[in-house]
Amino acid sequence: MKKLLCLIVMLACAFVFFGCTQNESDAITFGILGPFSGNLSVYGTSVREGAMLAIDDLNANGGILGKQVKALSEDDEGDPKKVLSAYNKLIDNIDFLIGEVTSGNSELVATQVNKDKVPAITPSATADSVTKNREYMFRACFLDPTQGETMADFTNDTLKVKKVAIVYDLSDDYSKGVASAYEEKAKALGLEIVLNDGGLRAKDNDQRNALIAKIKGSNAEAVFAPIYYEDAALLAKGLRQEGYTAPLLGADGYDGILRQLSGTGDYTPANNVFFSNHYCASDENIKEFSKKYNEKYGKEPTSFAALAYDAVMMAAKAMENAKSTDKALVKDALQKLEYKGGLTGDIKFNEQGDPIKTICICEYKDGEMVLKQRYVK
Repeated sequence: MKKLLCLIVMLACAFVFFGCTQNESDAITFGILGPFSGNLSVYGTSVREGAMLAIDDLNANGGILGKQVKALSEDDEGDPKKVLSAYNKLIDNIDFLIGEVTSGNSELVATQVNKDKVPAITPSATADSVTKNREYMFRACFLDPTQGETMADFTNDTLKVKKVAIVYDLSDDYSKGVASAYEEKAKALGLEIVLNDGGLRAKDNDQRNALIAKIKGSNAEAVFAPIYYEDAALLAKGLRQEGYTAPLLGADGYDGILRQLSGTGDYTPANNVFFSNHYCASDENIKEFSKKYNEKYGKEPTSFAALAYDAVMMAAKAMENAKSTDKALVKDALQKLEYKGGLTGDIKFNEQGDPIKTICICEYKDGEMVLKQRYVK
């Protein structure tokens, strides 16, 4: 009797074990890695929210390959010392990785996903090196050089100014990379760089005020400052308060200035501000996305959320094309993917895993983001 009882217990355990395994295989799992707390959490949170909205939409339309989709997320706090630990908590339990968010941490993650042969898309890491020689790493966003070069073209071709100031944060890879690309292209176009200063530190009022004084004294006809929107809003307010009304130019980090200014109710500092971006809020498909995002999260999305949404949808399309979640097959399908109608445009990847897509130049005008023009890059 005891032997029979033991056999029954063992069979029951086996049934539970295999039943759980089967249930798990019925879901496709995305890992979402980024800073969900700390100084960079505003960007990581936007990425996670955009990715989750995409997963909601996929599940509402039957999932992927007939399976429902779920997500696991890990917070690395934006700390390079913690990012691989967070990554390792995800890696054995996911089919695809969305992340990391920042360029420096994405560099670390890219090395690891290539070693582990796990397909990944970073929505927002713009540093040139992130995807180089890493066949499993892709990105949804433009590169730093693309943004800097495009904004230099815009300065010359559309604004038709000849004297420009460049201010940036030398300690930030994103800011430094975009500024360097802008400077090189501006010089090639014959623009005069009347000020080039890397001392613009995030949330450092003294440094910012000192640079505003330098900008005013330089007689620059426009200023290019590739920084993130929280600091860009402060820079715009400071410049306008000091009577500098010439164009303020930036890159995709400027998407969110209006949100930052919303607490004051005064959006005029953002007038005559232009920036490269992955989409424009006035586009019809973005309006629908913004409505759904606002209904779910109670706020307007930024480009980080839209890029994450497209990253998940591109991964889903690759799995459907591959008819599999096999990581090598999904990677190959991504390389051949032609993604149409995305929030951030039609996208396909070059041999490096970087997107070929349209870049928008957006303008803030009386509290609205409007499309100024498009470039194909």
